Amino acid sequence: MKAASVYGIKVIHYQNDTLEDGPENEYLTDRLAREAVEQLEVEGDNRPFFMAFWSYQVHSPFQGKDEYIRKYEKKTDPYGIQNCPTMGAMVQSMDDALGTIRSALEEKGLAENTIIIFMSDNGPSKGKVNGVPVSSAEPLRGMKGSVYEGGYRVPLIVHWPGRVTEERICHDIVTSTDLYTTILEMAGLTPKSGQPVDSESFVPLLDGSESPTRETFFCHYPQGPAYVRKEGEITAGAPHHVASTTVRRGPWKLIRRWDTNEHFPVPFELYNLEKDQGESQNLAEDYPELVKELDRMISDYLVDTQALVPQPNPDFDPATREGVSSVTPPEVYTSFEA
Repeated sequence: MKAASVYGIKVIHYQNDTLEDGPENEYLTDRLAREAVEQLEVEGDNRPFFMAFWSYQVHSPFQGKDEYIRKYEKKTDPYGIQNCPTMGAMVQSMDDALGTIRSALEEKGLAENTIIIFMSDNGPSKGKVNGVPVSSAEPLRGMKGSVYEGGYRVPLIVHWPGRVTEERICHDIVTSTDLYTTILEMAGLTPKSGQPVDSESFVPLLDGSESPTRETFFCHYPQGPAYVRKEGEITAGAPHHVASTTVRRGPWKLIRRWDTNEHFPVPFELYNLEKDQGESQNLAEDYPELVKELDRMISDYLVDTQALVPQPNPDFDPATREGVSSVTPPEVYTSFEA
């Protein structure tokens, strides 16, 4: 979406073949909510339906409605962390859109038989508006694109009328891949026979009827070169991400870097998240045997999932930094072999 505006939303060009450009001052999230309601009119007549609603909020480009921006310019965060009026405006517009859809469900008599799952796909962005950071993951380290907790610890809210009757907070870990088997179980279904599944239903956690059985959690983020060539100059890759794989078991989290640079100078980082949720103390040198054990688990996981991993560049000279491509060809990735 492009908008010829500095302060608010003016001229809209969605650049989407399936969504006609809107009139001046139309806000994309409002438009999508209306489109969702129209879809409910078509699909939601007391027959099962599934709707994936991505509001484009709170993603870049960072644009809010003028009246909402002015509203949040008058507010301050008592903790002094979240101070971007545009972000406040975008959050409110997202909330408005969800309210629009929920109201439509109630009007059609579907609210009590509809499950709503709300979550984000990654941590906050490093962007700025008028010099002010749009958001923060504090007290967590890292942001979007990072394998630190601030990059992928996100909110998850489930509204399930008739099944989850009391508000409760669950501190157990689940991942986005778990949504697959969770939604299947909610609908009374199971995965197809013989289908590989990297997912565990968290339905029992919603009402507290059972404890989680999974002991380890993996995150594989193979993209993000250690060095990049831009306009002829070779520099270290983005300071918030370099190709990495992580494993979490109990309080321990190991990060394996596939390459190193000035921002990430060591190949392994080990943290005890119960004592150090901000990931400020790398304990890899203090627990070498634990690092080996967790690293073997990463290797087993990559083999089991046939994951693609980055390959060393034989033309790269660390001393001169020569041999860095301006693009990332497909052949730099291959299946992992232990």
